[in-house]
Amino acid sequence: MNIEEVKVELGIGQLSLNEDLNEQGESTGWYSQWFNDDRVRVIMPADAVNAQIAGENPNLGVKAPEVKQGKLGPYTLKTIVAYTADVVL
Repeated sequence: MNIEEVKVELGIGQLSLNEDLNEQGESTGWYSQWFNDDRVRVIMPADAVNAQIAGENPNLGVKAPEVKQGKLGPYTLKTIVAYTADVVL
């Protein structure tokens, strides 16, 4: 899937990802967007974001949604991942 297909699958018109930082202000290696109305968090690893920015158009996918427990109750986590092939024929 390309990024446009991922957005369609997620029902999102635009991804506005922010870099996730730990308590010390250091990068966690992930980017995310929070949708408060639906209590949904979409995350994407930094290497996949950087490949997308560089125009490499990695083969993306969306993992099955997970229900997580947050400070203010449950929310749905949707993870975008980049797939790489060990062999291309």
